[in-house]
Amino acid sequence: MPQRLLIIFFVFTFASTSFAQSDVKASFSILAGLNQTSISKSSDSNSSFRGTYSDLEWYAHFNTDLSFNEHWGGVIGIGIATADQTTFLELPIVLTYNFNEKWKVFLGSQGDFILNEASDTVYYKHAGLSGVLGIEYYIIPQIFIDLRTTRGIVEQIKIENQYGGKRSTFRLGIGYKF
Repeated sequence: MPQRLLIIFFVFTFASTSFAQSDVKASFSILAGLNQTSISKSSDSNSSFRGTYSDLEWYAHFNTDLSFNEHWGGVIGIGIATADQTTFLELPIVLTYNFNEKWKVFLGSQGDFILNEASDTVYYKHAGLSGVLGIEYYIIPQIFIDLRTTRGIVEQIKIENQYGGKRSTFRLGIGYKF
């Protein structure tokens, strides 16, 4: 597992510095907050569980913010989220649109990688994928509030054969842009 994390770190660093050397403007930000995680039974699951498992978790991300022009940009990030006894490495890649200096919306995807080992009661598919949709509001040019939702695309977790499915989140965080 440490080798995978090292490879991901080097790929992230290479991608960030590659953009910084082109005509694209790059800056960095940190983001942290709380989110409500839900694991919903997917339609193709054989589980008898009917409903959703829900938990509160914290998260933190380090992002490379890219500006292509006055309105369009992107974000490449690396983050960690933890809930209960599960820790996720998250790799969001989103396209952003700036309405003005205060408001930004974004849409993209996020790789979700479970760092824990499976147990007798929990089954993990270690790699997952989610769609991301969100909005940011800048209080001042460096400090922003981030509101986002992710929707799982891949069934990733099954617990005690009672429930399992796709991980989705609803997040509220605060960030600082360097």
